[in-house]
Amino acid sequence: PRKIQVWQILLKDDHSRRAFLRYFTARAITSTEMVRFMCEAYSELGVPLKLYTDQGGEFKGRHAHTARLLNLLPTIVETGGYTHIPHKAGNPQATGKVESGHQWAQKMDGLIGIAEREGRTITIEMLNEYFAPRICADYNNRVHRTTAETPMFRWSNTRIVVRKFDRQILESALLSQEFDARLD
Repeated sequence: PRKIQVWQILLKDDHSRRAFLRYFTARAITSTEMVRFMCEAYSELGVPLKLYTDQGGEFKGRHAHTARLLNLLPTIVETGGYTHIPHKAGNPQATGKVESGHQWAQKMDGLIGIAEREGRTITIEMLNEYFAPRICADYNNRVHRTTAETPMFRWSNTRIVVRKFDRQILESALLSQEFDARLD
């Protein structure tokens, strides 16, 4: 009765393989929850040129609206825009990239189970403030088998424009309600 449903959302940079992980409590991940996650991730990592995802329902609705709004910002437009690309079903390479990230995060979730068996109380705040950053640090500082470099090395040694915005600014813009004006 004390347990709640917890979701993990993982964002991984395709070039560097850098991971960003957060946990959410919700009955289901909605497009609004996904946009909240993106606000946090983009304020830390920057807004990417392209977001490559699966075809989940959380990438429709408010998320589609977010892509339109980001492409109205001069900073985004002048530096290449923002594109959301849902991968096509049956694409094993794309599915493999997404699934390898999920498998890695699920392995790390086993550590949560160990902590619970030891009698520790796990809260969502602990997961996001302590557990997720430590897991990402471990992942981001290990040598990747394909690139032979650590994700953080590739991330910090790539010359790109980082398009960062304050999290509160992103949230106020991307999570605002729209009201259509009608003239009678």
